[in-house]
Amino acid sequence: MTTTTSPAEPDVRHAGLARVDVRHCDELSYEAFVEEYMIPLKPVLIEGVARGWRSMEEWVCPSDGSIDLGFLAARFGESEVCVTDTSGTDGYGEGASRTMRLSDYVHWWRSRGSCGDQAGGAGSESLYVKDWHFAAEHPEYQAYTCPTYFCDDWLNSWYDRRRAEEETAAPTTSDYRFVYLGPAGTRTPVHHDVLMSHSWSINVSGTKRWLLVPPSHTAYLHSVTGADCLVPTLDAGRLSAAQREQFADVAKAAVLEVTQPAGQALFVPSGWHHEVVNATDALSINHNWINAACLPHLWAFLDAETTAARRLIEDCRPLCADEAEFEGLVGNNVRANAGLNWQDVRCLLESVARGGGVLDPGRGSVCSALAAATRDSQRVAGEWLARLLGTQPGAL
Repeated sequence: MTTTTSPAEPDVRHAGLARVDVRHCDELSYEAFVEEYMIPLKPVLIEGVARGWRSMEEWVCPSDGSIDLGFLAARFGESEVCVTDTSGTDGYGEGASRTMRLSDYVHWWRSRGSCGDQAGGAGSESLYVKDWHFAAEHPEYQAYTCPTYFCDDWLNSWYDRRRAEEETAAPTTSDYRFVYLGPAGTRTPVHHDVLMSHSWSINVSGTKRWLLVPPSHTAYLHSVTGADCLVPTLDAGRLSAAQREQFADVAKAAVLEVTQPAGQALFVPSGWHHEVVNATDALSINHNWINAACLPHLWAFLDAETTAARRLIEDCRPLCADEAEFEGLVGNNVRANAGLNWQDVRCLLESVARGGGVLDPGRGSVCSALAAATRDSQRVAGEWLARLLGTQPGAL
């Protein structure tokens, strides 16, 4: 099995892709997933991977598969979740966020009408629970197991190791494993995933509509005025006249539409911008993850973030005792904006090079393909680590 073997610039072009493949896990080996989808950074829907999940049994109503809000409120009602108003299209496409107890969110949901009503009617909020660190907050519950296809996960395995060693990480900052919950009509505007990571998503209940744009068409999503901003939606009907003028090139972008029903895993590769709308009430489990296949995009992203951070605080350079102090300030800003900086990436690569890059799939043993992935990841991480130490002073 071959993965990304050397530090190279990303070269991803799927503008001609007509549809996303749908594969069943019984007929898709781990090696085939890597070769056909992960290495070429090609999206895919995979059926059957959520069989046996506790959440698929307990979080849904047995009569119709709808979200069992009563169970969630009774079992996890004291959890503090971040909710975002997704009714607007200004700016990034989202309104204000706030924290509330899950039980209070369920009360809001029920008070706005039946669960099937569209969110975001005139004058109303369209609240969406996002980035709920459920697995970290409730590790004893074991709502799901990570599908084997997605266990070559350098990012979350590194966070797990850090949490075990430091015993200081709070559940809200301890990993990139999330639960999303929202009524029909709630949405996430156009974005790429944090740190140019891959993501996978499985709906425990409900249907999502995804609009995916390949990395080679990213430029079409930006303002034609030179402003550093991204089109909030790929739905032209939701853009104002001013926005249609500002984002005049968006019509040139190749957009791949995917309808994701409950139980199917969608793999969204590194670098693909996407917009997501809950076509029905929806409850999903999502991971962001990093491995060798997305390192070129991560490298380019952090390089740009670091350059921007240096430029913004250049006037502070004369005030610093030495270059190391200045680079430390740059690194702090990059971490605050992006989630990781070059020093963090160095620690992550060092962890992977020591064999810490694969999640336990939770079935008692690691399959031979994942064992091979661990060995391959160790080698690749070492190559990127050498490049990092030779070119990025912020990593030292």
